[in-house]
Amino acid sequence: MKKDAYYFSHDSNACHDQKIRLMLAEYGAEGYGWYWMLVELMRDESDHQLLRKGRGFLKALAHELHTDADKLAPFLDDCVNEYGLFREEDDYLWSDSLLERMAQVESKSQRRKDAANSRWSKKEEPRKKANNKARIQKNKADNVESGCKTDAMHMHCDTMKENESKGKQTKKNEIIEKETKGDTHAPEVAIIPELPFHSQEFNNLWDDWRHHLQTMGKAYRSPLLEKRALDRLRPYDEEFATELVEKALIKGWTDFHFEATPGRWKQVQNQKSRNREKNASNNACTGAFSAADLAYAFERIDAMHPEN
Repeated sequence: MKKDAYYFSHDSNACHDQKIRLMLAEYGAEGYGWYWMLVELMRDESDHQLLRKGRGFLKALAHELHTDADKLAPFLDDCVNEYGLFREEDDYLWSDSLLERMAQVESKSQRRKDAANSRWSKKEEPRKKANNKARIQKNKADNVESGCKTDAMHMHCDTMKENESKGKQTKKNEIIEKETKGDTHAPEVAIIPELPFHSQEFNNLWDDWRHHLQTMGKAYRSPLLEKRALDRLRPYDEEFATELVEKALIKGWTDFHFEATPGRWKQVQNQKSRNREKNASNNACTGAFSAADLAYAFERIDAMHPEN
């Protein structure tokens, strides 16, 4: 099978259809095979029709169906005139049933794409406003920090930097220790893809992504491949991961593009961290600490000085 092959729906009880049963009575299982091979050939055409024209058409089609042209010719005529399985007009041969099914598939795919476009547009405007607000808050925080000259503030800043450096080294040592003690003989377990986020919105979005890949003929061929794709989204928060998936849907891609993503994600996280630290610094200068500020400060200290 070609890697870029597409699909169409096929009812499991198709052989019980009245038209099919009439054809089976005359041509048997061989005719049933010819019928579905013809439907597959129609599916691969852009307009889902076969051009029945020219001296070589019947011979080439018979070769494709592994039969003789003399046997195939009456079969095609009966499918059109006797059984009503196909229709023919202006030298074109098609199946009404296939056209209806493909119209449903294409309509559903377009609705999903439109929904992703709508969600993307709604998120763009609030994100721009949030970025502008963050820049204004950063400028204010920078001005406050430059004007704060108290000894307590300098001691606070120096302590935070020292603790942060120690915290990074401790985390690095823990990672090295885990890799050193890793069990290289652990038994293999079945891989069951698990979504990195458990909201209904992300679950629906991932269903859209699966359907999009199936429509493009690029569905995941194993749970392992799907798990690897999900693992690439786990380092990010749900909002950022949702943006990556929706962008791939809108662009019609069959994979996520991560060329600039790590740097951008780090920039977003650093900006959030700086904003919180600037707010804490501002409160230190004015002597006003909220419960959230104190909780954040103790959280940072605990993270940088883990218990032995």
